[in-house]
Order: sequence, then structure tokens, then C-alpha cells
Amino acid sequence: MNGIPQKPESNVPGIVVAILIFGIVLAGLFATQHIIVKSFIQAFFPNYTLYTDVFPGEWLITSKSFTGGNKLSTREMEIGKVLERIRLRKYNQSNQDLNLFWGKQDLKQKSHKRGGTIYFIKPNLVLFPLHIFVATILTFLILLYFPPSPRLNPLRHSIQREYERLSFLLYKQFTAHGLDFDKVVALPEKERERKILQSTLSEIVTSEVEDYLKIQRWVRGESANPTIPITFFFRYRISSAYSNVIQGLVSGGAGILIFVIGLRGLKLIPPEEPSLILMALFLEFILLVILMFTFVGTAQEERLDRIVKELEAEQRDAIKEQTHALNRFIDSSTTGSRASSTQKLSDYEERAILDEVMALMLKSLEKKKPGHGS
Repeated sequence: MNGIPQKPESNVPGIVVAILIFGIVLAGLFATQHIIVKSFIQAFFPNYTLYTDVFPGEWLITSKSFTGGNKLSTREMEIGKVLERIRLRKYNQSNQDLNLFWGKQDLKQKSHKRGGTIYFIKPNLVLFPLHIFVATILTFLILLYFPPSPRLNPLRHSIQREYERLSFLLYKQFTAHGLDFDKVVALPEKERERKILQSTLSEIVTSEVEDYLKIQRWVRGESANPTIPITFFFRYRISSAYSNVIQGLVSGGAGILIFVIGLRGLKLIPPEEPSLILMALFLEFILLVILMFTFVGTAQEERLDRIVKELEAEQRDAIKEQTHALNRFIDSSTTGSRASSTQKLSDYEERAILDEVMALMLKSLEKKKPGHGS
């Protein structure tokens, strides 16, 4: 429990398994996207009709909201005739591209003539960010339980590594403050909390001990609650390691969205072909959702406190060894004023620890600033 965490090893078999699962899920999403989208449109937009077999790699969406009476069926018959002419290459027998182009123009003209709306959607472009996001979530949920071996499961391997790392840091913190980590975590919850609050440890340690005990039960197979590893992974891995990367991606997604909307404002993107705009909207929405989950439950003060603890755990042992060496030197070279020397050494140790921790913390925070080094 309190050993030094081992250096992360390459988990090639686990990565291969994860890629295979992700690929299978992604392929399934692309294969069933027309069924899912058609069901979605029928459920939430019943005034629209989806055609998926008219244009190669492109869907046709038309509205049903007209003036009423028999004009609905009349318009549908007109659209049906145009679609049939496109399939039979009536617009251009020799060139399929021209046949599709003039077919689209005819569809736009007849749709606008009766006051309806029509859209030509490229589903692979529009839904690509959403498919990647959903496939990642489903792969993540699958890897929570299968395969059970960390060697074949990179997610379990990563969670196990973060669990050991948290155990090591907590052990070092408790030992530095004169507490027995194993005995404290074995206490009942209220008594354990009281013990920590009465010590010189930070209050944040209380929540981290609770997180540690929860993930310990999950690692040992004593709990099957999926929220435990998800919360732990986002709090101790994603948030601490990739928060700046995610913020940069969100900013980049916003830039792409603004650029695409600008193209639409300049009328370089026709209103009947909103595929690029929808793709940019999906991309920015997904990045904002990821950013939200990254920072949920992880305050800035908590992240700074964790940085301080990591730096303190790394430097305390080295500083203590230096202090003991100075103590031995002074003991061998002086016979008097022992109390004064001990007090000076104690002051030296406290100042040295504080200086080292603050210097390394400032250096670490400087590296984490967005745009550092650019």
C-alpha cells in the first residue's frame, strides 16, 4: 500500500484490445446511423421526412409543413417524381455528377415554390464528432468491466496506477504529520474524519481518503458501482493531466465554429447544405461537455493542494536526510549549546521544506499556464 509506485509500463495488449472495441463500436454506430437519425426525426420532428437512398453519401430532409389541404400530398408526389428522375438519370444520362446537380436544383425549386424547406446533409461529416464521442463513452463503459485483467484492459491498468499513486502520496502525507496511515483509514468514518481534522493535515485530505477507500473497494471487486471509477479517473487523471489540453481544444473548437458561421454569413455555404455548420456545432458542444465533466467536483484550490502535496512528498525525505547529516556533524564538532543548535536546525528544516515546496510549486504552475513557452 505504501510502496513507491512503479514506473508505468507499456500496455500494448491492452491498447490493442481497446482499439478493437472502439473500432467495433464506431463501425456499429456508422452502420446504424440512418436508423437512429430517422427514429429521432420521427420522434422529435414529425413534420420532416428523411430520404437516405437518393444521393450517394448524402441525405435529403424535406419538410411536411405546407398550406394544408391536398397540397401536402401534391408536393410529396412532385418530390417523388424528381427523386425517380434522379434515379433514372433523366437530368443527364452521360454524367452522373451533372444528373445529381440538376436534380438538386429541381428539388430546391419545387420545395421553395410551395413554401417548404429542404436540406442536403452529409451524415458522415456531420455525425463524425458525435460518433467518436459516443464510441469513446461506450468503450470506456465496456472497459470498466471487460476484460477484467489489467494487462488486457488499459483503463483498469490506468486506474490501478492512479490508485497506487494516491496511496503512496497519502501515506507520505500522513507519515510526515505523525499519523499512521493504515490505522487511520481503518477507523470508522466519523472517527477518521475527526482524527484528520485534529491533525495538521489539510481538510482536503478527508475527501481524498474517502475517494481512496471507494476506489480500493472497486479495485478489490467489492463494489460494482460504475460512478466510482469514472469519478476517480476524471478527478485524479483527466483533470490533473489534461485540463489545459481540453481547454485548448475548446478554444480551438470555438474558433472553428466562428469561422464556419462566418462562411455562412458570407453566403459561401448554401442554407440548404448545413453539414459543415452542424459538424462544427456538434464538435464544440462535445468539447464543452468534456470540459464540464473534467472540472466537476475538482476545484482549483484542490488541484493546487494536490500539487503541493506531491512536491512535499518528493522533497521531504531528501531534506530530512540533509538535516540529519548536519545534526551528526554538529554533534561531533560541538559539546555545548546543544539546545540552541537543535532549535536552529529545526528552524532550518522548516524553512528548507517551505522554500523547496514553494519553488517547485511555482515552477509547476508556471509550466501549466496555457500558452507557456509559446
